[in-house]
Amino acid sequence: MATWVTDDADGAFQSDLKLTLGGYRTYTTAYVSSSGTYGMYWSSTVDGTEVLNLFFCCSGGGAVNTLSSIERARGMSVRCIKD
Repeated sequence: MATWVTDDADGAFQSDLKLTLGGYRTYTTAYVSSSGTYGMYWSSTVDGTEVLNLFFCCSGGGAVNTLSSIERARGMSVRCIKD
C-alpha cells in the first residue's frame, strides 16, 4: 500500500496488483455482496475462526484498512504474490 497513488479503490487498481472491488460472498446465504463497492482480500494471518484481510472501498477518498478481522467462512478475493 505504500506504493499506491491514493488510499482508495483507485490506488488499489493502479498498483502493480491491479486490485479490484470484487466484494465478498456471505457465509449465511452464499450470495455475492458489495461487488463494485468493496475490495476484500485474504491474508495468511489466521486467528481461530477469523482472518485478517485487506479491505478498501470507494474511489476518491475511500477507506483502506489492513487490520480488519473477519469470519473465515466469508468468501473474499485472492491475489497470489511470488516471494
